Formats: sequence, C-alpha cells, structure tokens
Amino acid sequence: MSKLLYSAAMTVLAVSLPIAALADISGTLTLASNARANLDTGATVSSGGDLLWSGTSLTPQANATAFNVPGGGGQSLYDSLTQSILAQFSALGNSQPIPGSALPVDAVVGVKTNGGNYAKLLVTANSGGSITFKFTTFGATGGGGGGGGGTPTPKVTAVENAATNIPPELPNAAVAQGALFVVKGSNLGPASLAIATAYPFTSSIGGASIKVTVGGTTVDAIMYYALAAQLAAILPSKTPTGTGTLTVTYNGQTSASAPITVVANNIGVFTLNSTGGGDAVATFNAPNPYVSPNNAPNPGEVVTLWATGLGPVTFDETNAAQQADMPNVPLKVFIGGQPANILFRGRNGCCTGVDTVYVTVPQGLSGCSNSVIMQIGNEISNSTSIPIATSGRACTPINGSTLPGSGPVSAGGITLQRYIQTTPTIGTFPGSTTKMDLATGSFVKITPGATPQQGSQLDVASYGSCIVSVQTSGSGNTGSSGTTQFLDAGASIGMAAPFGNRTLAKSTQSGTIFYQATLDNTATTLTAGTYTFTGPGGADVGPFTATYTMPQPLTWTNEASITTVNRAAGVTVTWSGGDPAGYVQITGSSTAYGATAADTASVTFICTARDSDGSFFVPPIVLLQLPATAPAPGSNIFIPGSLGISGTGGFAGFQASGINAGAIISIFLTYGTATYQ
Repeated sequence: MSKLLYSAAMTVLAVSLPIAALADISGTLTLASNARANLDTGATVSSGGDLLWSGTSLTPQANATAFNVPGGGGQSLYDSLTQSILAQFSALGNSQPIPGSALPVDAVVGVKTNGGNYAKLLVTANSGGSITFKFTTFGATGGGGGGGGGTPTPKVTAVENAATNIPPELPNAAVAQGALFVVKGSNLGPASLAIATAYPFTSSIGGASIKVTVGGTTVDAIMYYALAAQLAAILPSKTPTGTGTLTVTYNGQTSASAPITVVANNIGVFTLNSTGGGDAVATFNAPNPYVSPNNAPNPGEVVTLWATGLGPVTFDETNAAQQADMPNVPLKVFIGGQPANILFRGRNGCCTGVDTVYVTVPQGLSGCSNSVIMQIGNEISNSTSIPIATSGRACTPINGSTLPGSGPVSAGGITLQRYIQTTPTIGTFPGSTTKMDLATGSFVKITPGATPQQGSQLDVASYGSCIVSVQTSGSGNTGSSGTTQFLDAGASIGMAAPFGNRTLAKSTQSGTIFYQATLDNTATTLTAGTYTFTGPGGADVGPFTATYTMPQPLTWTNEASITTVNRAAGVTVTWSGGDPAGYVQITGSSTAYGATAADTASVTFICTARDSDGSFFVPPIVLLQLPATAPAPGSNIFIPGSLGISGTGGFAGFQASGINAGAIISIFLTYGTATYQ
C-alpha cells in the first residue's frame, strides 16, 4: 500500500508550467521547397516549426492547425483580421495540407501555432516551388507589474481542479468544497518547490498563501505546495458555494482578485500524465496493482479510481483524511459508456483532499482505451480511460496496433483516404467545401522510451466509448519518450486501381519520408474494388507487392438534418456503407473564445462504434463537457462548432524485409458544422 499511496501523492504533485506569451510579431517570409516557418519566432527553421512548405502544399506541423480564411482574400481582408476574429475562425483549422492551388497571390491563411498563438498570412508570391507571405502572429498580452521594494506582484491566470486542469471558461470547471485545486500564473511562490511533508498542513508554505472569498465569507486555503508558476491547496469544506474571488499573497505582495466558482461536488479523476486527459490513475487487486495496457483488469473485477472533488467533509482537513464511504453523494460512474456499480466513494486515508472510488468493471467491455467519466448532479468530470482485457492481463487494441515490447518495432502503412470538409458562411465570409481523395504511405521504426505508452496513446476509443479532450494555449501532446525513425521504401510506390494506375511519389522533409498521390479534388475517384500496391524496395524496406480490397465508401446519412445540437438531449449520428468489420468514429468540437489565445479553450469528443451498428448516440454526459456556441467577447460573429464522422476498415496485411508488419486500410472522413446549445 505504501507504494500505491506514494504514487498517488506524486501524481497529485505533478506541475504543468505555463508557456510564456509572445509579443506580436510581423514580417515577411519566403519558403523554398521543404522549408519550415516558426510563426512564434517569425523565422524559417530547419526542423519543427508551425508550417512546412513542400513546394506544392503547406502543411501544419505537430499541434499547429491552419485554414484558408473565407472571404476572397486580399490586403483588406488581411488587415481586418484581429486576434479575436482569428480565435473564432480557428475552429475551421485542421492539420491537413493546404494545396498550392489554394494559395494564389492574395490568399489569406489563418494559423494556430504550436505555442497556442494566432497568426494571419497573406500570400504575396507563389511560383517556382517557393512561396512568400506577409504574416502577423498575435501574442497574449503580458501582465503583472512589480510590487513594492522590487518584489514582483503575483499574477493569477487560472484556478482549476488539481486532477482535471479544466480551464475556468469551460462548463465543468467549478472547484468543489474539500477538493485539491491548483492556482496557475506567475510570481506565485518560490523558484524551487516548497511542499508540505508532515501533518498538520498550514495556510502558508514557502511564503505563499491563498484566500478565497464567497458571499462575504473569506477562508484560508490549506496549502500543499508552492512554486513560482503554480500553487496547490485544499479548498476547505466550510467554503460557501457560489461565485467568488481568490487572491494569492507571496512575500508580502498580493495579487489582483481572480474569479472562482465553488460548488458542493465536482469530481475530477487523476491521470497518469497529470494533464486531466489520457489514462486514469487506477489500481486493482493484483500482484502488480497498477492498471496498464499489459496489466489490465477484466470485466467483473474491481478497480480503484483516484480523484478529488467528491464533496465536503466534517473532519479536520489539515490532517490525514478519515477514510469512510460517502453514500449520500449521488455519484455516477460510466466506463465504456456503461454505468459501473460503485462499491465505495470517499476520502482515502493516505492523504487529505484525495478521493478513491471503487467500481466493478462492466461486462462486455474490451480494448485499451475505455472511457471513464463521472457525474454528480449536473457536474461532469474530466474524461479519462482505462484498458480492459477480456481475459488475461493484456488489452487488445481496437485499431489493430500491437502492444509495445522492450525493443524497437518497424511497420509500414498505406491508406486510401477520402476527405470532405464543409465550412459555414460566417458573417460576410462565405462558406466552402473541400473534397479530396488521396493515397498515402509511410514506413517507420519505433523505439520505445523509458516511459511506457498508455492505452489511450496506443488505441482509439473502445467500442461504446467517448473520449473528451481539452486544448488550450500552449498545451500539446503528452506522448511517450520513445523515438520514431522514418524508413526508405524506395523511390515511389505503384498503385493499380479500378480507375487505372497511379504513383505514390516520395517526399522527404527534414527527416520524414512520406509517399502520396492526390487522386482528385472532388472526392469521387476512390471506388470499391481491388487495389494492388508495388514497392520497389529502398534503403530500409525491401520490395513488396500487396493486394487490398476496398469496401464501399462510408456515407454519413443524416448530416443534413444536424445543424444544431442540444447538448442536454444528446445527438444520434447515422451512416451507411463502409466495412462491416471496421469501426466508425464520431467527432465534434466547440470552442469557448476569449479575447486572446491564452483564455480560449477548445473541447473535442471522439466516440467509437462498430460500422455494422449503423448509428451512434452521443450522450449528454459527453456533450455537456463542450461549451455552448458563442462569439468572442466584444464580437457578434458566431462560428459553429464541428461535427464529423470517419469510417476505418478493409484491413489487409503485407510483409516486406525491414519491417515487422505492414497494413493497408481505407478511411472515409466527412466533417461538417453544428451549433452547440
């Protein structure tokens, strides 16, 4: 038990440091073929960056997204785009390449950078394989002046549940009485971590303290740790509920008041990566108690989930908790979309402010990423997941991937893809529809890192599950510490298709190697039938010939009827076609727009169903985590959220020297828009 409690405590301790904001940057860049632009610094770079120009297309890199700004282009449109307008238009962004044909002179492009900032581009030249554009990158404004005697004044930027990290602008961001919470900002505490190591905890640590005022009553938070960028504390159970204010005092300097909303109950589940998303901190009664893809529980077994925010208690919260069930709290737990039987919910005696919930894994679940969502009344937790094995201890991924071992794995993949995206008319900006059929391929060698991959990194959401994620300024992927090396499979890959022969041309860009053929800009070329792929062999991968039977394309049958989504009622999505043995994913997103990138947050859900189901109901417990569609402060422009569907199937394997396995699949993606109410 001691190791378990230590692990839980260290999870609570994890600190996510905010990324410093940048000032506005403007300039002009010219990108030659295979050159990159870092819009956060305003420079061309040899690796990384936000945009990669291949000579024929502009592709967002890593977490960056981009989009053609509707409205015809030109200097006047470029000049009219403010940071607030770009924040709203960012809902149109994605990671798909923008073809050169969509980037003529005077084209205007919007970008959300890897640093979480918004940028606008105006193309001034595009010829001879190079592109030139003017740009402005808007940075969040600085703040926080110095205090008396040269001591900096603390600045509070966010108050969040310590497990969820859900930003204040989202619906489920309130802090519960008795919960462990974090305050983020700058100059909040010492440069080195100061942490409570013995009971009783006190109202000050490392020179930092927190006061919360609600309804005229002020309470001192019970401090857990302090750092310059983040504080953690327990909100005393005696704190009144309602909207109030919070201040931080450090070394005699007190911050401006920051808003806080206090509720009786709002549980958050701790996650392994400490972000509030991904795999939950979960244990069960086994020789190795820690739940992981290679040590997963079976249906019918009891799992312990670690959380905070279950509700107020009456004992002294400066000391270790009195462990007891709290049956009067109307907690609901859903695993894989199914209600789970709750055996215990209450504080854990290990700590103060930390809850444990014992649940029985529902029958019929499997896969490496089964959603875990909790609900108390109208308050909904963050969305996490756990792996579940039908038998034994290793989960089986829905997407056909392989659980990681101790050594490197080399694999190849070829994808036939149909992509359709519709953007709406927004104000005076006309809507548009992008259509494209593609054939792509890549070959990689993956070497596992010291940190094992989580089930949510290995697999898509399991059948019946919906995973909800939050993206804020500066937030990025929380991948494993492994490395990926791209492999050379030859000068090109040949494709014999029902509509004729095509070639997947090789593209090498800063250490990456991809093969691609753009089949059309109408999404009409791909058709069911037999496809044969021929690789001549290259420096890393030997020759191969692989045959693939593509199923009927998937069609979203009720897209036209879904223009508005009532989050409290749920929404049903229907489809036809696709691979009966494949899977379908339903995805949607909505954004809470602030005046700057720093206070803008986007929420996305992804649900998985069997293709043969023909329909899927996205429940309110998922949709109520999304913000309602609304304009940014000071704007009257409404930008709808997104709603889409993708079908994956027709799996076929192939072999070649230099790789452990290869696979061919087809993916049909259709993205539309929806207003979330």
